[in-house]
Amino acid sequence: MTPELLRMSRSCMKLMFWLSLGLAGTVSVGAPETVEREAYLMGTLCTILGEASSREQGLAAIETGFSAIEATEALLSTWRPDTPLARLGQAHPGQAAEVPPELARLLAAAREAWEESAGGFDPAIGALVQAWDLRGPGRVPTPGEIAGALARSGMQKVVVDTSRATVTLKNEGLFFDAGGFGKGAGLARAGDALTRAGLHNWLINFGGQVLVDPDGPGRDIPVAHPRDRDRPVAILHLRGLSAATSSLGQRPGHILDPRSGQPAEDFGSVTIVGADPLRVDALATGLFVLGPDRGLARAESLPGVEALYLLDRGDHLEARATTGLQKYLVEMLVSPWTEKNKSQPVINRPALDGGSHRSPHSK
Repeated sequence: MTPELLRMSRSCMKLMFWLSLGLAGTVSVGAPETVEREAYLMGTLCTILGEASSREQGLAAIETGFSAIEATEALLSTWRPDTPLARLGQAHPGQAAEVPPELARLLAAAREAWEESAGGFDPAIGALVQAWDLRGPGRVPTPGEIAGALARSGMQKVVVDTSRATVTLKNEGLFFDAGGFGKGAGLARAGDALTRAGLHNWLINFGGQVLVDPDGPGRDIPVAHPRDRDRPVAILHLRGLSAATSSLGQRPGHILDPRSGQPAEDFGSVTIVGADPLRVDALATGLFVLGPDRGLARAESLPGVEALYLLDRGDHLEARATTGLQKYLVEMLVSPWTEKNKSQPVINRPALDGGSHRSPHSK
């Protein structure tokens, strides 16, 4: 919500791409053409890499991916007043509002992530985002303003009926913020489009969240230090999976706890891995808000989800992870490494400064 993964520098991501292709400066006859393009979508940078039979075919395929994200933005953006999600804010309380079936499906999926995160992620927090002015320079609202915004927030006040493609808001003044799930929704749609268009071995990096081609050999994805986005501290090998990282970086307060209306506590970062990009996007926010103890326990209980927490202890990082993360872990670039429930520091290096990460509840 930026919700980013891994906010690695473009040069670092490109390096990982070329290494994963195994290219050494020569191209054999008949080898696939490698293509790459980037575009600014949903307020952030999107880079798509892949292979095709020709450069023209590859670039055309990438355009279908960008178009899929643009279509998602036209459905979910709350920066524009004319989108179906933005118009829901004008719905009469208690009356079922008809919405596009795809929007009903996406809101139902977001609701499931709200439940899975025990309320740490909540897409119905537009009033809170507004109270804190997270789309502007920011401000600290009064306790009364926070209480008023909380009264107009929360998925418990929303009824989604996918069979009828309707959404009912129980309270007046409730509106949505897609920052915690919009990129994930766009990623899923873009990945499907790339496969249909014939792009192979593709990788999408959308505002830091990545999605890897399920039909390719997989990709090595770097996980950044929570205070230095240009320094990888772990490498995950992913195939047909998405990964997203949430952290505060240098912008304290830009991830809100929907339950209290207050900024989430800054402890470091959490990286979520799973097959559904929307779910991964939302849970990266929600499990960050829950914190490393409750969040890790919650992640361990969820099927198809793995989590890596990096805790900034001042003079070192402490890494905690779900037991299933090991199957994706290629390397910890600093050592030693332990899994969850082991409390000793596991990265005995000075913590670095710098870097900022996505704001899933503010975009």
